[in-house]
Amino acid sequence: FFLRRNAIVEDLINFSAMANDAVEENNKRSLNDSFIKECARALTDLPDCNMIWQEQHMLKFKEVAIGVAISTESGLYTPTIRNIDRKSLSQISSEMKVLIEKSKNKQLRNTDFLDCAHAISNLGMFSIENFDAIINPPNSSILAVGAIREEVVSGHEGFLSHKQVSLTLSVDHRTIDGALGAKFLDRIVFFLQNPAALMVR
Repeated sequence: FFLRRNAIVEDLINFSAMANDAVEENNKRSLNDSFIKECARALTDLPDCNMIWQEQHMLKFKEVAIGVAISTESGLYTPTIRNIDRKSLSQISSEMKVLIEKSKNKQLRNTDFLDCAHAISNLGMFSIENFDAIINPPNSSILAVGAIREEVVSGHEGFLSHKQVSLTLSVDHRTIDGALGAKFLDRIVFFLQNPAALMVR
């Protein structure tokens, strides 16, 4: 089943821009690196989402790992970043750069893939506003990230313009029910809208 939310990401964009101003060009982080970290934090807070369905039983992972969809001329690959909960944004960014290069050069190995519960697919760079991503077994969920767009939102202070991103969480109901899936997506949105919270722990 599919769950959909919008997230206001102005603070995230500003936070990322300030962080990138302090580092060299080859060490700059992408917004997708932040999405990966935020999903890992949400998995840490909701460990019941960090499990997969295996035949007649469920397997819960102790390690927080996330598959990241990478599109190349030769096809789509979803290598895995391991132990994300223990890594900084800089470490995640460095690993992603390596995985992207290995994907483009067809140098991925079996060690670059690991069974994990969650994955991310981002088509925002192709101006796709929203989409439904297909779960890649044995994953239990995948987050589809659309393009960031300017939208007018009604609030306590009237109508304001905000930068928003559309998120769709595809979920395997055998592992994650609707209420738990909603909590998982809500936690991801919370960290997207409060990027400084990632620095707390």
